[in-house]
Amino acid sequence: MNILENIARTLKLSVVLSVMLVFIGLAAGYTGYPLGDDVIWLAVLVIILSPFAGVIAATVSLALEKDRRWAVVGLTLIIVSIIGMTIAWIR
Repeated sequence: MNILENIARTLKLSVVLSVMLVFIGLAAGYTGYPLGDDVIWLAVLVIILSPFAGVIAATVSLALEKDRRWAVVGLTLIIVSIIGMTIAWIR
């Protein structure tokens, strides 16, 4: 499987999941279920994290193709992103 296909599939799945969560959240809110807003915020979080999921998909594809140099670059990007998210979460 192609690296671009893996990234595209990951991003498409993120969008589909996010849209489904938005509809579920809207339906829950419309029926008076108190967690409807939380589900919609989860949908926003999925969209925000979708590029990160694309980087993970690319890194896994590169590792499977035995392209070590770019897999290490991807892994470094993942580590730096996780550190940044952790720092942002703490503050």
